[in-house]
Amino acid sequence: EVHGLLKALWAHLPNSDPTGEDNSGLSLDRAQVGIAGQISKDTGFRLELESAGGTAVVLDAYGTWEACQYATVTFGQFRSPTVWESQLGDSDLLFILRTDNGELFYTRTRGAMVSGSLEKFHWAAAVQNGLDGLQEDVALSARASLDLLGGGVGLSQGAYDGGRDARLS
Repeated sequence: EVHGLLKALWAHLPNSDPTGEDNSGLSLDRAQVGIAGQISKDTGFRLELESAGGTAVVLDAYGTWEACQYATVTFGQFRSPTVWESQLGDSDLLFILRTDNGELFYTRTRGAMVSGSLEKFHWAAAVQNGLDGLQEDVALSARASLDLLGGGVGLSQGAYDGGRDARLS
């Protein structure tokens, strides 16, 4: 699968700069391209790059291995599983910005994660490089959710792409 995203913003911010300059206009907020796929029945990969400011950076670069029916191992550079909203892709956002919590945990770093589902119960736990880069501290994160109504909220912000049925996780 090859995917891409171009997200432009028009903003009217007169006199928002301390120098008195007008910051109104059209800007390119996101320019992403990525590939994802299966190498075999149990292994897959994802590579995503972003270049909105002119310099390309690697967003996601990871491999996956389906260890069993209920658990998948992810290794490489990926987002921490702590906050649900930080798992949303930029193309799945209804609003221009994420919430503060979603933005805070929308960072990627290298590590390993085990995640899975058992009917309506979903879980993930990760060990990644900490805030000190490759020094000595690691970041431990985990998340669990239970879909209580209508198959759960899925991976869309707000009611975007939610359908007509009520959903609750």
